[in-house]
Amino acid sequence: MSNPPPQADIKRVLVDCLSFYKETITQIKSRFDFSDPLFQIVSVVDPATSSNYSPQEISQVLDRFPFLKDGLDQNTLVKEWRDYCFLDTESIGISKDLPAAEYWFKIFNLKDITGHCKYNNLRKIMGLLLVLPFSNASVERVFSKLKRIKTESRTRLNTETLVSLMVSSAGVDDSGGILNFEPSRSMINSSFIN
Repeated sequence: MSNPPPQADIKRVLVDCLSFYKETITQIKSRFDFSDPLFQIVSVVDPATSSNYSPQEISQVLDRFPFLKDGLDQNTLVKEWRDYCFLDTESIGISKDLPAAEYWFKIFNLKDITGHCKYNNLRKIMGLLLVLPFSNASVERVFSKLKRIKTESRTRLNTETLVSLMVSSAGVDDSGGILNFEPSRSMINSSFIN
């Protein structure tokens, strides 16, 4: 059995890790403006925040994202929001500890006494807020993939061919890579020219 590392080495590793975390936080804080009111507004999708009647008025969300107003009855939305804020979710078996998407799915499936969706307008707002991208990493991955496909020797590829190659590449990636990719019978048949 080998000897355990000396305490001085363990302490040095822990100090190095702590320094790394501090530098990471410093870098993140320098790149993002966490005082932007957007963070408070978008926090409405968090079940714990929204169920505490915060923000007080759903109108803050509409002011920040005016495109959400299209197709909404704003008066009904305000009523739905107030009704939701006073809803005792625990008594109907909906925990605030659920992930946001699962929580809102359950809220959106609540019915009124006539059997209709209880929160139609609120559903539109929260549904759109839930699909807001929280980073552009996925877009950057697409551009990286495009750069690997459209090389200097392939600059004359037309848009349709590029799209087809990108979709094919995504399909292979989604199936676990080239070694795990299983083409369907229709794919094989369509690849042969008569």
